[in-house]
Parts: sequence; C-alpha cells; structure tokens
Amino acid sequence: MYFVILLLAAIGHAILWVALVNRAHALGIRRRWVTLLTVLCVIMFAVMPVAVIAAVASVIAPRPTPVGSLLYATAYIYIAACTVVCIVAAIQRLHWRVHPERRNVLTSNHTTHINVADHVADRLTAPGIATWLSRLPGNEARSVWIQEKKLKIETVASLLGIMQLFGCGRRVAFGL
Repeated sequence: MYFVILLLAAIGHAILWVALVNRAHALGIRRRWVTLLTVLCVIMFAVMPVAVIAAVASVIAPRPTPVGSLLYATAYIYIAACTVVCIVAAIQRLHWRVHPERRNVLTSNHTTHINVADHVADRLTAPGIATWLSRLPGNEARSVWIQEKKLKIETVASLLGIMQLFGCGRRVAFGL
C-alpha cells in the first residue's frame, strides 16, 4: 500500500506543478512574472522529490531532533497532499468524461497536415545550426496540423458556457 501511495504522490506531484505552470501562463500578467513563476515551478518540480526522499530517509537529520521530526512530518504532509491532488484530478477527469453536456457533442473531427516547406520557395530557418536542427527527424518546425471539429450544442446554456470558456462577450461582461 505504501508504494501505491508513493506512486499516486509522484503522479500528483507532476499534476500539481504542471497545473501551477499552466495557471501562471493563464493569469494575464507581465511576461517576466510568468517566466519567473515558471522557473520557480520547474525548480520545485525537480527539488521537491529529492527533498522529500532525503527527509523520509532521514538523510538530513539521522538522529531524532526537533528539526528532523519537522522535516519528516513535512515530507509526509507533502506526500499526502500530492496523493490527494492525484485522486482529485482523477475524479475530475472521470466527471468530465461522463458529464451529460460533454457526451456526444463532437460530431466530426478532421485533421489536415501541411508541410510548409513544400509551399514556400524561401528558406524557412536561419542558416547554420537552426537549419540543421530543423532537418532532424520528428522536428515539427516546418509542419502545420489543422484540426477541424464540428460540435453539436443542444441548449442555450451550453452555448453560453462555451462562449464564456473561450472569452466571447468579455466586452459586455466588463462594460467595455
């Protein structure tokens, strides 16, 4: 059971820090603050597992001390919190999957691939390393994927929800 909890905590740890990075990018704040928050989240994403392992393994304070006990307790609180994040995210995903307004909305889905290099005579990348990197297999620098989706919206409330989700009607909402 302990390994299951640790596995859920590891998944929750990734969900937590990726969600925080996504939220930082969605805040609409200046770019330097977004970059700072992103860098802090990436650092925490890398440092927290090492700190938790060190605290749980009693590497930091091998003898029982108040500081060692505090670090040990903090590590287990973080493990529990990340486990809860994983469970809540799983429940949320399940709810989204079975939600009645989300079922049978997508009526068609078509993806078109366009290789930009076939349509442009000019060089698409800067000379040197950029050109070399763009020619590596799997590089998508010269490809565009266009997805066309048709949705069936049954109620006006659903339409208003979708409009709100994509930011339509902001001028009316904010009186601009």
